[in-house]
Amino acid sequence: MKPVFYFAIATCLYVLASCTSAPYSLVKSRNQESPLDSNAIVRVVYASDIPVIPQNSTYLGIAETEGSGNCPEGHPEKVLIDAARSVGANFVFIKRFTIPNEIPTMSRFFVPPCIIATADFYRVDFGGAK
Repeated sequence: MKPVFYFAIATCLYVLASCTSAPYSLVKSRNQESPLDSNAIVRVVYASDIPVIPQNSTYLGIAETEGSGNCPEGHPEKVLIDAARSVGANFVFIKRFTIPNEIPTMSRFFVPPCIIATADFYRVDFGGAK
C-alpha cells in the first residue's frame, strides 16, 4: 500500500480519538472521598478574583480541561464541576486559564474552543452555610 493511504488512515484515527476523549484530565490525591450526587452544590472560585483557599479544606486532586470544544459555550465550569463531584469535592479553585486561538473552519457550524483551565479540588466544611 502507498504511504498516502497510511497517512490518511492515521489522520482519520487521530481525529476520531480526539473527538471521543474526555474533556479533562484528572489526577486524584490519596484521600478517598465518596462522589457527590448530581444535586450537590459545588462552588467555583477563580484565583484571580479570590486568591485564598479556605483553611478547613482537604485537597482532593487537580484537573485540567482540554481545549477540544467539549464544554458548553467554551466555559470549563460545567466540566470541572462534574469532575469535582466525581472525586467528592465541593470546592473548585481555578488557578489559571487560557483561551486557545480559534482555528477557522470551513464548517457552517463553529464550535468555540473550550477555555483551558487548571483547577484544584477541595472538600470544604462550610459549617452549614449555603
